[in-house]
Amino acid sequence: MRSSGSICQACGSVAYDEYPYLKFPNTVKAILWARSLQSAKRILRKRIQRDGYHRSSSIFRGRVVVCNECGHGFFADKPTDAELDAYYSSTYWDQRNSVIPEPADPQKHPRTLSQIAMIERVLGPIQDGRTLEIGAGPALPSRYIKAKLGDDSRVDLIEPGYQWEAYYEKHGIRRVAKSFPTVVSDTYALVLASHWLEHVTDLSQVLSTLRDTLDQKGALFVEVPHCDRQYWKERQSDEPHIHFFTRESLTRALSHAGFCPLEVGTFGVSRRQSRKGVRPSKSDYFEPNPEGQWLRGVFRRI
Repeated sequence: MRSSGSICQACGSVAYDEYPYLKFPNTVKAILWARSLQSAKRILRKRIQRDGYHRSSSIFRGRVVVCNECGHGFFADKPTDAELDAYYSSTYWDQRNSVIPEPADPQKHPRTLSQIAMIERVLGPIQDGRTLEIGAGPALPSRYIKAKLGDDSRVDLIEPGYQWEAYYEKHGIRRVAKSFPTVVSDTYALVLASHWLEHVTDLSQVLSTLRDTLDQKGALFVEVPHCDRQYWKERQSDEPHIHFFTRESLTRALSHAGFCPLEVGTFGVSRRQSRKGVRPSKSDYFEPNPEGQWLRGVFRRI
């Protein structure tokens, strides 16, 4: 345990542990977890195709500090904003080109359907279509809301990847900016941030601006990787994450920024199951799992 000034961006604690930033998956352990050589090859091939580890970026190296109080992790030697802008505008999606140009149907996509189901269970049916999705990528939740509400919706998004321009034009979705924080012309009833918050550098500034982006009683949906204490024993790669959230650290960071947590939970298969090559079933997206590797929350601006 170390102590050196206010280190935790979630709770302000000065006590932390330190880990090296892990860039590549531990392929040896992946093979050992697999039941056969054939399944090991299948798992590793899919991981490479999905995550692009074979093109790992040199800007991700250094140390992660992990708070001893709330468990929040932060990449202490993070890249500069200019380096990250360049990375996310091209390299990130170039490594994942298998998902472009036409991703899944949002009406049949389990992650999208389960996220919408959680939002509507907590907030009620989505009727106000003023929605902003940040770090949108394929923007499947936005497409779902747009299809449901039609002309009554105003679905905007923020995404740095140039690869999505034709796709957004095809689906009639407006990109209002390439990065966040940014100044938007209006406020929104709902902001969606699925697997984006872990990539930001200045968490406090981002959460403050998110609050200003919402209506007085607007809501924020967040999904991030679940990085509890077990994560640091079983992780295979940290890249390209800057923040590593626990349930407590996510709740405390957002509460401190002026949000009220309405529901926070973990979903998906466990990290141990994922390392064995277990794919999430439809129920894994919808049913809470204390060991699940996805952390989700719905928060109200206060």
